[in-house]
Amino acid sequence: MSKLILMPVIDKLGPLTPAVMYEAVAAKYVKLGIHDFRKLVDAGVIPFRTHPGRTRRIYLTADLDEYLSRLPRGRIPTSEDSPSSEERGALR
Repeated sequence: MSKLILMPVIDKLGPLTPAVMYEAVAAKYVKLGIHDFRKLVDAGVIPFRTHPGRTRRIYLTADLDEYLSRLPRGRIPTSEDSPSSEERGALR
């Protein structure tokens, strides 16, 4: 006799992210132009894979996420608040 498994009710699905991408989609994923993306790949900063017997490069989402996580992060100090409308020269 098989057992039934109860699954939680989901009201909507989240966006699907492909696990593997080709060059143009991978460049958009990391928000780079295609030429800048190719420079980073050629320099070895972004790794690529190839299928056996094929020449087209593929890029894993995990590798691209790792590249993005290594980028420096900026922080805005609390003293650098947005100027008020009077400081920007807004008309009243």
